[in-house]
This record gives sequence, C-alpha cells and structure tokens, in this order.
Amino acid sequence: GKAWSCASDDREEREGGVGQKSFRRKQLSTEDAIAIFHLRPKLGSGEFVHRRGDMIESKTIASRYGVTPKTIRDIWHGRTWVSTTQHLL
Repeated sequence: GKAWSCASDDREEREGGVGQKSFRRKQLSTEDAIAIFHLRPKLGSGEFVHRRGDMIESKTIASRYGVTPKTIRDIWHGRTWVSTTQHLL
C-alpha cells in the first residue's frame, strides 16, 4: 500500500535538498528506531537537549534511514516509537 504522507513532510524533503518531490519512504524496524533514538543530541550528562543544529542532524540521519527528518525528530521527542524507546531514557 501507499505510505502515509503529510504535506509538511513533503515540503521539508524538497527544502532539504533531496531533489525529489515524491519518494517511497522506508518502514522502520524496531532496531532502526532504537538506533535513531541513541543518535539524539545529548548534553555531556546524557540528557536530551534541543539544539539549533538538530534540524541538520535529523536531515543527515533521515537520509541514512530513508525517512523524513520529522520522523527522526518524532522519535527523539517521544512522539513515535515510545513503547520501543521509553526504557532507554
């Protein structure tokens, strides 16, 4: 079936320099979500922190996993994959 898409995700991808208006997004595995969660920006103490460079980091990681930068940030901020990543806090 067709992957769910959001207009803001599509706009973000075009603005992010991907160069394609539409593409097939990859379905993440549990292992992918955990790995992405571990890549979230942290302070020296290990505490999660919002930084100005988060957008750039999320774009880099997103291209590696074939998903949108918003998907990456949603995992980092606990909006998605919560049951998979909450024990990692």
